[in-house]
Amino acid sequence: MKPAICLDPLYPELAPEEKIERIATAGFQYVEFWGWRDKNVPDLLEACRRNQVEVVNFSGHRAGSPVASDTHELFLEDLADAVDTARQLNCSILMLLTNALNE
Repeated sequence: MKPAICLDPLYPELAPEEKIERIATAGFQYVEFWGWRDKNVPDLLEACRRNQVEVVNFSGHRAGSPVASDTHELFLEDLADAVDTARQLNCSILMLLTNALNE
């Protein structure tokens, strides 16, 4: 198991890239976050490389549900986008929930 720090609730005044630096300075190597659409993925990846931090998990969908058939199409579209983002970040785990996470 890798102890991971969730970026989103920490240091609300800072950009995710700045959060990565602070987390690394505190001695952590692994981070997770809720959604990816509010983050600049190339900048996040560069901050991780620079600080030797890995993204180990994030929410695989923010819309739709894997259990509600009327939202499957929306869920699968959002999941496909998340998989593309996970590949960019070299992240092998996506968190999937039965309900979409709200803001």
